[in-house]
Amino acid sequence: MVAHDEHEFDKRHMAPLGLSPEAKYSIIAACATFAVVVFIFVICKWARDWRFSNCCGREIQTPTDSDIDEKEHGWSSHIVWGEPATSDYESDANGHNKPRNVSPSFMPYHPQARLDYNQLIEDDLDIPKSLDSGILSIRPVNEQSVQLTSAPPSPEYRAKLRFTLHALDLLFITIHEIKDLPPRMDEPVNTYVKASLSLTEEAKRNAEQYSKDLSRIHRLRWQTAIQKKSLNPVYEERFEAEVREDEIWKFMLNVEVFEYDKFSRDYSIGVLHFPLRGLRLGDGRTFWQDLKPAKQDSLGEILFTLNYLPTAEKLTVVVIKVKDMVTGKATSKSMFVKVCLVQHHKQVKKKTRLHKIAPEIVLNDSISFDLPHEHLDDVRAILFLCIPQYTSRSGSIRYDVLGQVMVGSGCRGPGQEHWIQMTRSPRRPVARWHLVT
Repeated sequence: MVAHDEHEFDKRHMAPLGLSPEAKYSIIAACATFAVVVFIFVICKWARDWRFSNCCGREIQTPTDSDIDEKEHGWSSHIVWGEPATSDYESDANGHNKPRNVSPSFMPYHPQARLDYNQLIEDDLDIPKSLDSGILSIRPVNEQSVQLTSAPPSPEYRAKLRFTLHALDLLFITIHEIKDLPPRMDEPVNTYVKASLSLTEEAKRNAEQYSKDLSRIHRLRWQTAIQKKSLNPVYEERFEAEVREDEIWKFMLNVEVFEYDKFSRDYSIGVLHFPLRGLRLGDGRTFWQDLKPAKQDSLGEILFTLNYLPTAEKLTVVVIKVKDMVTGKATSKSMFVKVCLVQHHKQVKKKTRLHKIAPEIVLNDSISFDLPHEHLDDVRAILFLCIPQYTSRSGSIRYDVLGQVMVGSGCRGPGQEHWIQMTRSPRRPVARWHLVT
């Protein structure tokens, strides 16, 4: 009776499909085998994740409301949210963090060959309770998961310039020396001085005389030689200006001190504007004047992260955004960022992809460099904002540099502060907005 019922079932249900009883049993066996394989895979994956969590021995915690409030009200005014580029954790369907699966074959080399896999993960990668940086990939995340770091205070600016003015048939300007220039990480600097004469606002009101004076302004510019490795450089250079004593009142002496940089644009570190009106210079007079920190004209802003991995000895720069970029007369509709790592007389250059120019450009491009730990104090990274002009026959892109940002231990201001934050927070990307100059 049972065999008869099975035969009738085959006729009613399997016959329209054109399947024989043997084919039916084969399909059922294949489905059962597939279900068993999936079940075994899920069990193995769960067991591996459970073992990984126990080996790390750390409890994964999500940020509380108090943590978020502390971040929102405890930041420095000139440092903004950064965006971690990578994570050793991933979120599950319920929004909780869990360890990301990492293959042992892709772990960084460690000098102690007998360290086991779990110890290598815990000690060298230093997996934190919140998001951290990894080695295998770079992935921006939302701003709520980013940690803010504060900048160290800038040293007081106390530089002074000594110069002499002497007027006879000509005006003689002597640049003597500068005292107490600000150092770069306690290191002396290479400097030179540019001096010039410009017309005062009062002299510009006389249109006829102004046009005559303006024709000789271009000749009233001078530059000293470079004085190397000194915070108190002595120049002792004398310049002549075709200005009579009775017309000195029209002019203002402008002095600007530059730090010489072989691989980048020279950096202005002090300025002085000194009116000559009311001065009697027949016998010559020597002045001590305070220099003021130079103000840099901004050509836009750029947001990027710095992340150093000590074990892998890699520096990763993630260029996230560029906004308010000043393109001038450039006609190109695209831009890219070139990153140059400079150490002594060597430099390594890499660049991002081309991106369309817009008021706010989102790049999210990652660039990595090999950087031994012992060279962290004598290296700089320079980011150039570039616009391509045309492609040569060899396939290389010709480009114009719109502006630059320099970071490193030997830099000044925000560039130095950003680098120090990175060295104090290894394996964690530190983000900051920088003015492009």
